[in-house]
Amino acid sequence: GKRARCSCLVLHHRCSSAHFHHSHPHQSPHPLYSTMSLRAQNGHRPLTGGESSPESSGASEHAAKEYRSDLKTVTEAELINRHGVDPKKAEKKARDIQFVVSLMEQHEPFPGGTRPWRDAFCIAPFLIICGLVFGGALLFYGPASQELHKLIAEEQKAAKTTTLSPSSSTFDSSELVAPTFAALAVSLVASLVGALAFIWMSMVATACVVWTSLFLTPVILFCLGAACFVMGQALIGMVFMFLGSCFFFCTWCCWRRFIPFTIRVLETVSEVMTAHPALCLVSIGGRCMQVVWFVCTCVAVGGAYITTMGDSIKESHSGEEPEASGADYLWIFLFGFALYSGSSVLQFTCDVTYAGVFGRWYFQETDNSLMASMKVAWTTSFGSICFGSMALAFVRALDMVVTTARKAAQEEGNIVTCILLLVVECLIGCIGDLLEYVTEWAMVQVAIRGVGLLDAGRILGSLVLCSNSGLILADLLLGSVTSCGTLFCGFIGAIAGGLAGLAFGPSGAYLWAASGTIGFILGSIIGRAALDPIQTGTKTIISLWAEDPNPLMEFDHDMHNEFESKIQSKM
Repeated sequence: GKRARCSCLVLHHRCSSAHFHHSHPHQSPHPLYSTMSLRAQNGHRPLTGGESSPESSGASEHAAKEYRSDLKTVTEAELINRHGVDPKKAEKKARDIQFVVSLMEQHEPFPGGTRPWRDAFCIAPFLIICGLVFGGALLFYGPASQELHKLIAEEQKAAKTTTLSPSSSTFDSSELVAPTFAALAVSLVASLVGALAFIWMSMVATACVVWTSLFLTPVILFCLGAACFVMGQALIGMVFMFLGSCFFFCTWCCWRRFIPFTIRVLETVSEVMTAHPALCLVSIGGRCMQVVWFVCTCVAVGGAYITTMGDSIKESHSGEEPEASGADYLWIFLFGFALYSGSSVLQFTCDVTYAGVFGRWYFQETDNSLMASMKVAWTTSFGSICFGSMALAFVRALDMVVTTARKAAQEEGNIVTCILLLVVECLIGCIGDLLEYVTEWAMVQVAIRGVGLLDAGRILGSLVLCSNSGLILADLLLGSVTSCGTLFCGFIGAIAGGLAGLAFGPSGAYLWAASGTIGFILGSIIGRAALDPIQTGTKTIISLWAEDPNPLMEFDHDMHNEFESKIQSKM
């Protein structure tokens, strides 16, 4: 059987560590496995709602009871008094929790053997979308490229009427192709190295990274303000200085108390990422595939639109402003749905991989964790990923349609319609953000237990409710850390790209400026992608701690105490 990963609540006595090892000599002597679950006799991990460890002190057990309830034994009174549930909904909520308990008993974390396929009915529609996108890209590449050449020719004709500088005619534009690709390659490599260096610094100098991340924004604003004063733009400089002062005040007075907790969490997450550097490659590979998907979607939908809506395009080129028809909005919806479907599938696939690696670390199952997690993401849980992605894509596509209609009404001066569409746009945007946020958290349970997306959402809601773990998130400032890392990689890419453009580009081409700009954009994308596991890893640790804090209590007691103190201070 599998080793017991967690301790269980013992009714009236405790088993000593010596008795455990005597009774189970084949078990690991790691302190994580110091006590045994009654369910572990059958090779299962204990189902807990986060009950306290029997090895903890009486004071700790009493403190834990103040904010945490056992999923199996939670009562309506506990839901009302401890977790703030409406008394009218407490009975239904208790029944829902018992249903979740049965789900969790049926689906243990990281079950042995082959997982069943979940939400497989969503795989076929997504494969159809992939076929249409890639097939359309191949089919309509010709018309799309011809239209692009026409636009370029028109721009060149217009450019001939302007006066060209002598330096601009000393080289052929074809000479810029090879240097540009060389600059991009150098920027890509430099950005990747910068991302790995930032992750390493997050582990060895966590406090410095967090403090720098928080005060980076006001420092940049102060620098911009000083530059404006030097250039004689005193008013703009005062605006930048005022904004920088506001950010500095908020950071020092409002967010400073959250810094120690953020440092503690970032230390643990960075250690896991450093132990699995291939996570960065998975993330960057996912972003590169998103770029390919974006290009293919633009070519496929754009080529189909050019082919079927040629008259409307001719009218727009002739100077007339044709009104947007229902067909135009349909094309916008199709483009948005296809774009967000593929992009979200790639993003959630990476998230499930990250969650699997961090989950196996939490349960001390580190053997080939990356490949096992990727296998789950691309096979048995791929249907759940497609389900969540297409649901999110539908909402985002509607948002694109409403935004386009609102902009059209704004250009026409239709104030009433513009205001109504703006309200609808805000509502749809909020629904999309909420759906994306919940789906990201649900993917953790998809990776850990192999359940369907809807069941993962039910498990997530019950765990967060009975552990009050949602109170932890407000004190985390990891978003500032990832933003700082993104800018760091962006500047590294800009410097590398600018130097490469200066070295390889022909004189007078000013390739260094264009290469530096493109290098900054590319570096920011690479940096953001490489740091994505920080957010997902934090969500995974909090979700598993909400279910059972005992593993974290055993091998990282300080973080467990931090989680407890944050929740208790807000209740």
